[in-house]
Amino acid sequence: MSGIYRYNLTGQVSEKGDVYSFGVVLLELITGKTAIVNRIMNLGQWVRSVLERGDIVSILDPNLRSDVDDNYLTVWKTVELAVRCIQLDASERPTMTQIVSELKECLIMIDAGASSSAKTTSMEMMSAAVSSSTMSPTPR
Repeated sequence: MSGIYRYNLTGQVSEKGDVYSFGVVLLELITGKTAIVNRIMNLGQWVRSVLERGDIVSILDPNLRSDVDDNYLTVWKTVELAVRCIQLDASERPTMTQIVSELKECLIMIDAGASSSAKTTSMEMMSAAVSSSTMSPTPR
């Protein structure tokens, strides 16, 4: 049983349910859209449909698009991570520990590609806020 369905039926929460919720929040940050896109489609469905067309640029919040040039691979990796977090089958979702590790890898990629002027992009700020070293997930 999927974590989200378990919660709806029993009120019990789980780490995999938390991962799903985190994935939705991450997609909201990346896209600039709310979790419910319209009456027919939620954010996860919308992102998957856009990815199937191979159009990652359309997924990004317009405010992030201008900052992506040097960090394209990092953004792609972050989108892939968010999509894995919202898999309907909870067993296919990463753990919070894996998520933190992958977000730290994204920060390393950004740091490696950053210019000496040390300008801060929207993507760096988003990743830094999410992958704080003080974050220590505890399964429920």
